[in-house]
Amino acid sequence: MAARAAFRLHHVIAVVLLVGMAFAGRAFAAGELDPAFGTGGKVITSSALSDVEAKDMLIKSDGEIVVAGGVAAGNILQGFGFLARYTIDGSGGIAESAGLATYDGGFRAIVQQADGKLVAVGFGQDASGQLDGIVARFNAGFGADTGFGTMGIVRTPLGSADGAFEDVLVDPDGNYVVVGSIDQGGFDHGVIARYLSDGTLDTSFASTGMIITGLTKIRFNGVALQPDGKLVVVGSFDAGGGKDVLVMRFDADGTLDAGFNGSGIAITPVGTLDDEASAVLVQPDDKIVVSATAHAAVIATERPSLIRYQPDGTLDSTFASGGIVQGFLVAGGTTADDVLLQPDGKLVAVGLGYSLLRHGYVVMRFLDDGTPDATFGAGGGTFIDVGPLTDLSVVAVARQADAMLVVAGTTEDGSTGLIDTGVIRVYGEGSPPPTTSTTTTTGASTSTTTVFTFPSSSTTSHSATTLNATTSSTSTSTTTTTQPGCSCANPCEVCDGVLGCHVPDVAGCMAASPRKATLSLRDDANPARDRVTSKWKSAAAVLPTDFGDPTTTDAYALCVFDRPGGVPTGRLALQVSAAGTCGAHPCWKVVGGGYKYNDPSTAADGVRSIQLKSGEPGRAKANVKGKGPGLGMSPLGFTTPVTSRVVRIGTGACWEATFSTPTRNDATTFKAKSD
Repeated sequence: MAARAAFRLHHVIAVVLLVGMAFAGRAFAAGELDPAFGTGGKVITSSALSDVEAKDMLIKSDGEIVVAGGVAAGNILQGFGFLARYTIDGSGGIAESAGLATYDGGFRAIVQQADGKLVAVGFGQDASGQLDGIVARFNAGFGADTGFGTMGIVRTPLGSADGAFEDVLVDPDGNYVVVGSIDQGGFDHGVIARYLSDGTLDTSFASTGMIITGLTKIRFNGVALQPDGKLVVVGSFDAGGGKDVLVMRFDADGTLDAGFNGSGIAITPVGTLDDEASAVLVQPDDKIVVSATAHAAVIATERPSLIRYQPDGTLDSTFASGGIVQGFLVAGGTTADDVLLQPDGKLVAVGLGYSLLRHGYVVMRFLDDGTPDATFGAGGGTFIDVGPLTDLSVVAVARQADAMLVVAGTTEDGSTGLIDTGVIRVYGEGSPPPTTSTTTTTGASTSTTTVFTFPSSSTTSHSATTLNATTSSTSTSTTTTTQPGCSCANPCEVCDGVLGCHVPDVAGCMAASPRKATLSLRDDANPARDRVTSKWKSAAAVLPTDFGDPTTTDAYALCVFDRPGGVPTGRLALQVSAAGTCGAHPCWKVVGGGYKYNDPSTAADGVRSIQLKSGEPGRAKANVKGKGPGLGMSPLGFTTPVTSRVVRIGTGACWEATFSTPTRNDATTFKAKSD
């Protein structure tokens, strides 16, 4: 223990933050990053020596943001829990606050009591080397509450196995309800316990104060309290064919509530492989909302999901499709790691979006019936790039009193490879033009109490990159993309309420295999001889479900743009509606593992054919061919790099390739292979 104590004493956490610039005369739309927060809406908390990994976040009653997590330097047993406080006073000034680092382990969740004290839970190593569940309490000023447990910490061995507490709530009696899991013999068991406010287990709960599930392959990740005192716990259960979403409800005394789905247990498969619930909330009408991540196939393609249950444990058929909605998708996958309920009944979910070339935070907002909120970002979701490709995660979302949304997670330091904590703030409802000042601060500590210095600020927002679309039954119809504040007739554009209709540079699209995509355009003196051919092969696997169903509902577009002056500028936009008839036959048809579009008349924007084919990396395709005056070709001669993007309109799904070194690029012809 002496060696590890020495590690703590010499550990330094440094935070370098740049707050905003001067933003005058600029309005911000719902879903847009707040440039007055950190650097361009983002704050990164890092260490030169170790990982600084966020696991949960809350906004205190006084408006301060508190992040809880763990610090580790190469070995988890050299780690400790940390709290970081970001003070917000609305003045744009600087405030200092302290975190606490007192033991080997880490925090996984945090909550605030009515008296302002903070309670954090997680795990810590005991003298035998076993990882125990821990509950730590802090005074409102961030010092350890030494009247609680031993120097502010209560350790609880979870049987004879390593374990951790993953979530915590404070009930109206001031008791702490915690949930988590243990790993015993390679199998997970769920744990739920209730502590009295003095840190002792409450023996009126399940006779011992703690329940460890007898069934194996169960994980508990989140807990919520109903107004009647019942506890709703979520996680996953694996019956042998892959994990499914698990929801359990307990009476206040710790017994399973038979009034919930007839047994106290609801198991919901969402994807085709592993599904896991991350968080849960109870609405004022007693309906239960669960955030979960679903795996669509053996390949690692994740889908963010919200599931709503009736109070009796059955799926709520009035919510989305049979009680389940899947949200904003980035081509590689998207998770759903936390959910909150706004006062107006809208639901906000956050997660990680990723592809081979892009990783970032995804924020999604849904109406009460489960439909995406078109007033948020572009189409109800946004992708926010926060750093390099690996070791990113999203852990929590919270809403400020001024409707700003704060999201916490992790990113990676590109120079050191260490994990940093990231916090972003986005506008929840839009704002009038703000004005703020420029401040740079640095803070550090070399003691067991880590001091952080953070700038203060007051507002936040971010934007989305999906398109809203309406489709019709004929291939010659047009689709209008509509967003708050503007209407975009071009299917390749989005509106963020600030730039108006514009081509989004970063859309989280699935990338092409290197040198496996081609783009060829010809602008002839005779428009009948104009041609476009865009061929794309995948760098990652593509599922049939990624394409939706263009035979009934999903419209498609081919977008080509270059970057004069570094600004994405549309050069070609071709659109084809869903369904429709081309001559005597349907325009779209199902072809093994995908779809084909065929219109010899090229009535829809000059498009002759589209091929959408699912498959493993290097085999999936998204090809578009067109010809004739319907292309509306304008003189060529592009500013490289040039991007081609096939878009499934209204969903955020897209497939793109970039061309930096064309073999020909003049006023009549462009030919290139992808980077």
